Amino acid sequence: MEKKTLCPVSDEPAELLASEEEFVEIECPRCGQFRISRTAFVMVKGQSRGDRETLLNKARRDAQGGVGTPFIRNLT
Repeated sequence: MEKKTLCPVSDEPAELLASEEEFVEIECPRCGQFRISRTAFVMVKGQSRGDRETLLNKARRDAQGGVGTPFIRNLT
């Protein structure tokens, strides 16, 4: 069963699809589906929403041909 959470990018209600040792996987109506490392998950809380969206956009570009799941690994 999926759990409710807040999206670390948009701060909107989202589904927690997976919670693994090194990352969590989120499905957000605004941001779509993506993964974020546990380290980045904690660190993005101090970032502006615009900066968080930039990180997600970078992860989308880095995903293989748009087929892979975007993964925010760090804040760079």
